Amino acid sequence: IIYIFAILFRQLARDTEMEETYFPSIMSSMSLLLLTSMTPDLVDYFGDFSEYPSYYSILFFIFIMLVTFTTLNLLLGVMVNVVALVATRESEKLKMQMLREHLLQILIDADENGDQMISTDELDDILERSEVASVLRSAGIPSCNLSEILRYV
Repeated sequence: IIYIFAILFRQLARDTEMEETYFPSIMSSMSLLLLTSMTPDLVDYFGDFSEYPSYYSILFFIFIMLVTFTTLNLLLGVMVNVVALVATRESEKLKMQMLREHLLQILIDADENGDQMISTDELDDILERSEVASVLRSAGIPSCNLSEILRYV
């Protein structure tokens, strides 16, 4: 792409002041297009290197690209990590909300006398349901522990 545009700009700037200033040859046109598109702030530094052998410019360009891509990869890694943490946190929050709603509906259905309180008999009935055991297991709570605690209530 850079080569094609270097030729295009060189042809369009023929016999103008732009040809002498910016596009005197295909190589300098390619260099200008590459540097101004990738590192616009550093074009002046590369101009200073033109008085020295070309390997200085090439080495400086490689250094700038390595630093740039290393920094971009670091930032990308941080962003991916943050997005993964937020997604995990939101997923856990959603699971807890669904668990809460499900258990609340089970408690409302188990309230036989409608006094909005759960008696020990009603709690016994709740814990014997297979639905409750599966909901508790999905949350990582073994239902056998709740039966043992119920004896002390």
